[in-house]
Amino acid sequence: MLQEREGLVLVRGETDSNAMPMKLRLGRDIVELHREELVCVEPNDIDSSLLSKERTVIVHRGGGGLGISVKGGHEHNLPILISRIFKGQAADRTRSLYVGDAILSVNGANVTKLRHDEAVQCLKHAGNDVTLVVKYFRPASLFLGQQDRENDNAGMGKQLEIENDNIEIDDQHVPLAPIKKEWKLSTTIPLLFAHISLSEGEKGSTSFQIQSANDSIHSGLIMCENAFSCSEWFNDIFNNISALNYKRMKEFNNSIYPSKQVMFMSWVKEKITNVAWAPTFLCLCGMDVYLFEQPPASRDDWEVPEKTFKIYESVFRILKQSECADDRKYCCIIENAKCNKVTQTVQKCYMSVDSRQQLLKLEKAWHCANATAVTTIQNITYGCSWNDRLCGLTLDLDGGIALYDNDTKNNEWAYQFSQLKSSRDDGKSALMMNFTNENGMIETRKIESTKMFAIIFCLHSFLAAKLAFVDPIFLQNVGL
Repeated sequence: MLQEREGLVLVRGETDSNAMPMKLRLGRDIVELHREELVCVEPNDIDSSLLSKERTVIVHRGGGGLGISVKGGHEHNLPILISRIFKGQAADRTRSLYVGDAILSVNGANVTKLRHDEAVQCLKHAGNDVTLVVKYFRPASLFLGQQDRENDNAGMGKQLEIENDNIEIDDQHVPLAPIKKEWKLSTTIPLLFAHISLSEGEKGSTSFQIQSANDSIHSGLIMCENAFSCSEWFNDIFNNISALNYKRMKEFNNSIYPSKQVMFMSWVKEKITNVAWAPTFLCLCGMDVYLFEQPPASRDDWEVPEKTFKIYESVFRILKQSECADDRKYCCIIENAKCNKVTQTVQKCYMSVDSRQQLLKLEKAWHCANATAVTTIQNITYGCSWNDRLCGLTLDLDGGIALYDNDTKNNEWAYQFSQLKSSRDDGKSALMMNFTNENGMIETRKIESTKMFAIIFCLHSFLAAKLAFVDPIFLQNVGL
């Protein structure tokens, strides 16, 4: 079930040294980070709809000044802005002017193209009754309020370069437009195929990171209050990602052949050097293992993975803690046979995930995918030599292990999988298999092949599939 929640965290960007408080919101298919910002509160003594319109206000000087201070001007690419309204003076008495109002005209004369000093002179000499056309300039209201508060708090008379002295100066002025704190959306990360990872090298981690599928959007380091809170957030986000990925996997499977069904897809960390790990998108699809730098977004993407190999010629194994390369707890290895006509090697992919739950889920998916692959191919034959004769070694899901002569096409020997007691190899090309015959005696069969590692791994896959088929819980889960 998809989770939804929100809470407060600290977030540090990739280039930032300090963390800032933010609100983390988990939606069904997105994660949002909200930044706390100061916003101007619209005046509450006037209909807010009027603030978006041009307003005509008549100011009666009454023998004094206008009682305003202005900033801006054409030379600064800003309108003439009311930055202060002085208490008890003419502008204040109108109850219709606000800090942040842009003055558009004075007594019918357009002032939007005037320089600052020109506008000040125009206002000073506008007469006793001044007709102003104004419009609330929302972007300036917060800036003006913050700047004047800073000046007041510092006890300084210093003004900005674009500010002029008050038209009429009075120490008492009305309060500036009030401001408040609001949560403003800062970052949105789609969760489909997103990558979430706990902080590296920490025990009981209190922080994690999220990256979008194409690596274009990063959350920064999200720091929680404690390890328990971090674990809760991590699991809820990871489960939403998994659910969305599973839904997309089903959609993909409905459009392709049954033999190419995707059994598993998720992010892992792959060891690429002695010290470096990199995010890798792992897919088990049909009879193949795919490794991508980014999740495949189209059919064409499936044709160009970073790595691919047959699952039935590979071995998956969870590593013991003593086998892990560093302090990562949840590691595994996939070994795959790479063969050509001359040489053969074993390709090893070291991987890690962030929890034991993820590791066991990957292991289960591997066994399911392997059983499906073996069921699909049913049998496979490898070229080899036996007693200096060219032969073929056949592994058959129902028939077992058999060797036939290339020339005569006759079977030289055959055994059920259950008769294989042990095997060993020389690490090069020779494989020795010990079988129990019908009389209970051990018979050793030695073959040589340039695909020895592929034979060993494939034999392991067939045996694993045979064992899986006698496990009723496995059969129920997989549906084989």
